[in-house]
Amino acid sequence: MDEDHSAQLLSEAFGDKTVYEILGVFKEANEEEIKKAYRKLALKYHPDKGGDAKQFQALSLAHSILSDPEKRKIYDQTGEVDGEEGSQDFDFWYEYFRGLFPKISLSDIDKFGETYIGSSEEK
Repeated sequence: MDEDHSAQLLSEAFGDKTVYEILGVFKEANEEEIKKAYRKLALKYHPDKGGDAKQFQALSLAHSILSDPEKRKIYDQTGEVDGEEGSQDFDFWYEYFRGLFPKISLSDIDKFGETYIGSSEEK
């Protein structure tokens, strides 16, 4: 994904919002605040939860920019998005998402099932 395609993706999904506005954080937000905002919005925009795939991709792109100190610095100085993340391989993205969302064990699934089954969310 080149820079033009990255900028186009952000624009198509969220109009003229900055990556900070997309995530709903201030420019001074720290790493933890950015991660928390991304996780909350990822649930909203994730296609498996009824969200829009293009918005989810743009949201992930915005997060990848703000969570990488070098990309964030470039974005803050130029307002341009660095589109290198699309050229990375599967391992890059696997590690990226693994850092955001820990592995889930069978015991985690069982514990979740205890609260989910019969809940209003299930219905």
